[in-house]
Amino acid sequence: MPHYELAAAAEGDLENIAEYTVSKWGAEQAVHYGALLEAHFEAIGNGKARTRIFLPHRPELRVSRTEHHYIFHLERQKQHPLVTGWRTDEIFDGPKLIVYWTR
Repeated sequence: MPHYELAAAAEGDLENIAEYTVSKWGAEQAVHYGALLEAHFEAIGNGKARTRIFLPHRPELRVSRTEHHYIFHLERQKQHPLVTGWRTDEIFDGPKLIVYWTR
């Protein structure tokens, strides 16, 4: 059982990342990259990922990095962290800024 939760819209974005990766680098790389992202999400959920506060006035919104993606998540009391979206860095021409605000 994962120690994180994906926002509903983030699930669709993962599918888009997988499709993009398959089209650029093939299915094997898409599986590998998906496993890297999932491992990072699990590290967030276990409190083992290096994260930082993204906005001073929203300390529950955290950001971390894996490969070419900045991963945004919400720290929630008594619940698993909610992975809300990610942003690629500028050298990668795939999906861009994706951040979902939840309360």
